[in-house]
Amino acid sequence: MTIDQTIPLRRVRRGRPCPICAHTDWCEIRDDGVVHCMRVPSATPSRRQGGWWHHPAARREWPQPPPRGHAHGSGATLSPSAPATVPPCLAGPSASHPARDQATDPGAREPADLETRDRVYRALLAACPLSDAHRDHLLGVTRQLPAAALPEFGTLPPLADQGPLTRHLARLFGAPTLLRVPGFVPDDRGGLRLPAAGLLIPARDPRGRIQGVQVRQDAGPARYVWLSSSGGAHSGPSSGAPAHVARPPRRENPFLYLTEGALKATIAAWRLRAVCLGIAGVGTWRTVLGSLAALQEEGAHVVLIALDADDPAHTTAVAAGEHSRQCLAAAAVQLGYAVRLARWRHTAGKGLDDLLLAGGYPRLEIYRPTLPAPL
Repeated sequence: MTIDQTIPLRRVRRGRPCPICAHTDWCEIRDDGVVHCMRVPSATPSRRQGGWWHHPAARREWPQPPPRGHAHGSGATLSPSAPATVPPCLAGPSASHPARDQATDPGAREPADLETRDRVYRALLAACPLSDAHRDHLLGVTRQLPAAALPEFGTLPPLADQGPLTRHLARLFGAPTLLRVPGFVPDDRGGLRLPAAGLLIPARDPRGRIQGVQVRQDAGPARYVWLSSSGGAHSGPSSGAPAHVARPPRRENPFLYLTEGALKATIAAWRLRAVCLGIAGVGTWRTVLGSLAALQEEGAHVVLIALDADDPAHTTAVAAGEHSRQCLAAAAVQLGYAVRLARWRHTAGKGLDDLLLAGGYPRLEIYRPTLPAPL
């Protein structure tokens, strides 16, 4: 499907939910009916902060919610996981080369190399100290991070106050370099700006390099956005939706945990004293496969897949989460991991961080795949 980049996208909201996943955040709808859903897969992946394109001409192929009572995550007692077949998402070339399935949006420019992005984003965080409000949020009862974790984050000031920041970074790296780093775009006064404001949350690779940065906005239609330069009048490099590898100060737990969200992964890593990986959403599960392969070389052998526990009434979101859970499990097995599926009642907390902060721990199922017979 060809995506016309000139048609504006509008964020979903209360009263105008995503027609694909029924959520009221994160997704977008174009005026011609094309949907950019961040949770439910289609045949057309997007590099606009991840997710997939759904065209109204293919409406009959849009995912349908499973029957009530069929979805996992309801909190009912589950028997040990039955042998599972390899999901269709891993059939064909994408099993070995998932990057080949990541279709690009027309007009998107290639970003700077990872080393350059890492240097620029580190300088950005160093120049953006945490505000008192963000410090209180991270230390408060809803996050409960220790003070030692706070240097990981920063506060990006509002657009009107970004001039000194962007001029400082331009003196360090030069405007041409910054324009190749996702998030930096020209302003109308000949300078640069960053199209967001709020809590800065870096997404690091297994070596600790910053691949991209999310912003938890203090205001706006979307709570979380990526620092990205794609879309709008300036068609710069897209951030993609890279997975985050969070490491504790001292690792005491040998398991890997895989959850949704960089901030959730950081909280879980500190609580569990384990390496925790955070994908941007269930629709971006492929982005974590490279990190899983790299961490296996460090001696990791077991991964616990702990995606969000959605309300079973939201059947489409539950189905999308289960689809990604099974795809992740099958991919991890192909990489050589032993896999456990972590589940809990949604009333105990939506995310793994919520569950841990409430004093809980997920119920684990052994994932037993049934692989195709060799030819």
